[in-house]
Amino acid sequence: MLNIPELQAALDAASRHSVFILTNERVTNRWSYRGASAAVRSVRERIGALDYDIHSWRYNAACELVEAGCGDDLVASVNGQSPAMVLHYTKKVRQKFRAIQAQKKRASHKDLS
Repeated sequence: MLNIPELQAALDAASRHSVFILTNERVTNRWSYRGASAAVRSVRERIGALDYDIHSWRYNAACELVEAGCGDDLVASVNGQSPAMVLHYTKKVRQKFRAIQAQKKRASHKDLS
């Protein structure tokens, strides 16, 4: 996994022809989900990794961002999803995350009593 300075260095070094790093073929807009998915599928076919899809990556990224404490607006900006889809993707992990927070508060409260 890249740490923040490595990620920033990679972004700084990336060739820019648009406000988007990954663009469509005409470099006029962002790379569409369908275009990215097709490109990734092509690579997955070549390396025999069809069990791993781009949808799972989005799902995992959304869940990991919620676990890291990111709000829905941050998750949506990373995944390019609507707020409703962020809630849908992260429903289970959000419940687990909140349950852990609640139990910590409960334990902390008992320690004070």
